[in-house]
Amino acid sequence: MKSKLVIAVLVAASARTAAAAPADADVRAFFLRPDHSLSSAFAARLASADARALRRCLELLAAAPAETAQAELKDACAAEMKAGDLAPAAEEARALLASGPAQASVPPTAAPLKLKVPTFDLASAGSADHASMFDGSASKGAAVERKENEWYVTWGYNTERYAPVAVEFSQPSLGNDFKLEGRMHDQKGWDLWNHSITVPQYSFRVGKFIKKNTAIELNFDHAKAILEPDSRASISGTIGGAPVGGDVRVGDYVQKYKLNNGANFLLLNAVQRVPLIGTPGRTGSVALLAKAGVGIMLPHTENIVLGQENKAGFQYGGMGAGLEGAIRAHIVKSVFIEVAEKGFYGRYRNLNIYEGKAKQNLKALVTIVSIGTSF
Repeated sequence: MKSKLVIAVLVAASARTAAAAPADADVRAFFLRPDHSLSSAFAARLASADARALRRCLELLAAAPAETAQAELKDACAAEMKAGDLAPAAEEARALLASGPAQASVPPTAAPLKLKVPTFDLASAGSADHASMFDGSASKGAAVERKENEWYVTWGYNTERYAPVAVEFSQPSLGNDFKLEGRMHDQKGWDLWNHSITVPQYSFRVGKFIKKNTAIELNFDHAKAILEPDSRASISGTIGGAPVGGDVRVGDYVQKYKLNNGANFLLLNAVQRVPLIGTPGRTGSVALLAKAGVGIMLPHTENIVLGQENKAGFQYGGMGAGLEGAIRAHIVKSVFIEVAEKGFYGRYRNLNIYEGKAKQNLKALVTIVSIGTSF
């Protein structure tokens, strides 16, 4: 015959004094099992001051969504049980669940407030499986299963490799409209000894899981992009109304061109997590994260074009998009290391130069190493 175990967490009555009710009344404030009675000995253990871990276990079971896997609840309860060193209570709970209703029941009192909880089918899953929720069989280091609405933050550093660029300069009042086709480079972000933590090329993420393995993320990369004056480039267009062309030294025309306080990619990403080893959020777990997003660029423009310097500063630079893959490994509970590779494409427009504007597209491969925490 099928039997079901329904676990409910009760809201304790306020202003209760120690003398006003026996230990069993305290138990009813935390735990009631409608189809099985509690033995008096087990009830007393539940009510005791050193049973906080067991009561927490029952709360976890009651709060778990209906689709939560049985193994996840078992692991969570085992961790709580071990933390409280409740071997005697656990043994009696296991025997109680395996043997059916106990003979001694908790005396009736005022009806407690019941909360909606998941129902478990003992016939289909086996009473031994349910009993093992209380037997401490999970590893001592197991953490509570990550719930929906989990948050995380990361901080790290990055390096970029840029595809060839074509930077177009337009200064109508000066009769200049020319293009340089060359290469830009980054400024490595790993030298932390001689700078503050925000001077190198850094990366920051904050995300929230809206489903078990699906998150939204604010994704920011402080990347630098520099057109080196001593590099070679192809030039075309007009300067002072006269045509120019050929292979030239960049610095002969553009003495400085830097997005050096950041090319600054700010994206809103959709994130999908794929567990590879263990349960995400637990020590030793490893997961793959796939990210895709769109956003804006907020570059800091510094340049000297044909000997004329602009007023350096931050500005809106245009729209961009990115695809990112990351491996996240939890090293100690909620603390993790993340290594990511990102492809980025940005359309920079109306960049400030002296008496004019510049524009370019930027394609980058970004490598990021970060440390983070989830909560």
